[in-house]
Amino acid sequence: MDMYRAAERSVNTYFVQLALEVGMCDVVKMAEKLGVESSTADAPISSYDDKPSFTLGTVEVSPLSVAEAYATFASGGIHCDPIILDTITDSSGKKLETPSANCKRVISTDVAAAMNSLLSSVMTKGTGSRVATSDGRPQAGKTGTIDSNAAVWFVGYTPQVAGAAMISIDNQRSPFVESGSGYRSTGLKGYRVPSTGMSLEGSGSGDAGEEIWKPAMERYLQLEPAKAFDPPPAELVGRAQPNNGGERGPNR
Repeated sequence: MDMYRAAERSVNTYFVQLALEVGMCDVVKMAEKLGVESSTADAPISSYDDKPSFTLGTVEVSPLSVAEAYATFASGGIHCDPIILDTITDSSGKKLETPSANCKRVISTDVAAAMNSLLSSVMTKGTGSRVATSDGRPQAGKTGTIDSNAAVWFVGYTPQVAGAAMISIDNQRSPFVESGSGYRSTGLKGYRVPSTGMSLEGSGSGDAGEEIWKPAMERYLQLEPAKAFDPPPAELVGRAQPNNGGERGPNR
């Protein structure tokens, strides 16, 4: 698992450079369009428009918010607000109107397809390979581990459903209070859960992915047919090479 985390860190430095190249304002605006929301009232997503560390996970977000964003990719670029109600009836059994999910397109189908292709490779030849459901159906996702193993994530999806799993320390309780006795500087890595005796790896692929996301997703998908993601256009997934003008262009 240390190899996986080292690989994530080395890749993440490139994503910081990419965010700077694109422009942090555009990056945070897109995150908001996809549905990502800050869990900190005085630090909304928009306040990170000058912070390249945003792409490394410095903002506090809820699992529901992140699952909502990945569901936008799964749907082909349509974002919907999460609504927990299916139907509402009054005391007489009459159906009442449920809240609108305000579904609307926020990215093109081509961009969504390219993201699905990229994140599918995480499941077939990346850090999410051990998380993939045993039926081998098309799926996509991303692992995540923050500094000092303080939180581990796995967020994944199929064309039908998206889900997020996260385990985090509570820095207000022992042994995770930095100034307290018995403080664990390694966070979740090697931590034994008192209620179950389970020892955690401190990894998104193992603790959050294999132990939570995978069994939950396999149970949900039992009666769902396997579906494939739409193929992305070649120009969005090809390797960039210099063209005759000296600029970077897509390899067709």
